[in-house]
Amino acid sequence: MKLIKLLICLVLGFAARSQQDSTAYRVVLQDGTEFMGHIISQDARELLIRVDGRGELYIPQYVIKEIAVVVPDDYNQNGAYVGEDVFATRYFITTNGLNIPRGEHYVQWNLYGPDFQFAVTDRLGIGVMTSWLAMPIVFNAKYAFPSRGKFNFAVGGLLGTGSWGAPDWAMALPFATVGYGNRKTNVAISAGYGAFLVDNDKVNHPMTGLGFLTKLSKRFSLVFDGFFVLPAKSEWQTGYNYVWNPTTQTNDPVPFEFKKEHPGLAVIVPGLRWNVSSEKAFQFGFSGIYANGAFMEVPIPMVQWFRKL
Repeated sequence: MKLIKLLICLVLGFAARSQQDSTAYRVVLQDGTEFMGHIISQDARELLIRVDGRGELYIPQYVIKEIAVVVPDDYNQNGAYVGEDVFATRYFITTNGLNIPRGEHYVQWNLYGPDFQFAVTDRLGIGVMTSWLAMPIVFNAKYAFPSRGKFNFAVGGLLGTGSWGAPDWAMALPFATVGYGNRKTNVAISAGYGAFLVDNDKVNHPMTGLGFLTKLSKRFSLVFDGFFVLPAKSEWQTGYNYVWNPTTQTNDPVPFEFKKEHPGLAVIVPGLRWNVSSEKAFQFGFSGIYANGAFMEVPIPMVQWFRKL
């Protein structure tokens, strides 16, 4: 009888150990360092994890930021671990329908200035972007609805001012975004209708965006972003030519009508993102602009640094 009980205990022990080893975990430390392996044991003081190629490691609980289960979607077709992109909600310019978890604030440093984004709740994010000269200043907000499978949806808006350098410039742009995918691979289409005020001249432009992201490996992601300002309706306006009047000895205004066009604009940015750690990333791309029937390459690359706050 004792032998039977001993065999049962051994079988249950091996089964529990086998079940434990079959689940892989990703452990993220406070400084962004990551370990992936099988948790052997843990208590209130420390965690013991078996890491492939490094053996067993004891990690104090106070340096651990996050412990996440590694799911099959975290691997590519070759069986290599890929995981999620740290900043999967953002491309170069546009965003998508994925939410930023509450408290996961970040800043995107650009060559021209900073872009701060704050996750107020699990669904609502607000932010502000500007240049190093604090002109213009653009505020933004986005609300991400709960995902339906791989489909995601968000609505938001941008409100900007030329601030001290261009007080006669202002803009407002409500938008909606529909996306498909997850934080490893996703694509999103955005649409909005922007109102621009320049020197008391108001122009309305419909706008669209197309973004795509996919993780190529644990560290690198391919990013594509397209931003399109569609042509606005042309309008007839009145101008004046001043002609010398010998009778009055003054320049008299002579009105004339002219057609003012509001052409469209397209900005296309393909690039590569390097996920340095769970706290920061670096990406660069080469921009192309299509305007007035001609395509122009921008000689200066678009360089951006992401950093969690």
